Amino acid sequence: MDICIQLSLIGGAAIFSTTGTYALRAFSILASAGEGRFLDARQLALAAEAPPTYLVKLLGQFVRAGLLEAKKGAGGGFRLARSAEDISLYEVLDLVEPQVRESDCILGRPNCNPRKACALHATWAGVRSHLIEFLQSTSVARLTGE
Repeated sequence: MDICIQLSLIGGAAIFSTTGTYALRAFSILASAGEGRFLDARQLALAAEAPPTYLVKLLGQFVRAGLLEAKKGAGGGFRLARSAEDISLYEVLDLVEPQVRESDCILGRPNCNPRKACALHATWAGVRSHLIEFLQSTSVARLTGE
């Protein structure tokens, strides 16, 4: 499965980390699999082009957050806990991409605020606002292209 998920800034620098990209790929694959269907972790990792051990650990975060369900044994694996239309990209990325949250500085500075702003504060605030709006209004179902 060829999934291309790249939101880029000027110069082609990716906004999301490898972890965020793996998460989006996994959710896309799970959404494409059909509602209620469990996908084997190894097959999911192969399709997502992610290291299996890493992906299982990552998906465990989403199980604990209630976005995915996991089942052990034959016929087990992972599946969406809700309909793909009812899960926003923001919900997925909020768990693994702290820079997406409104309160975080893009440079990672803990004391960045309007009074003591980093060099990118004002620019990032505008970009972040549009990005958050997009992620909150876009469902996982859109990742399937259907």
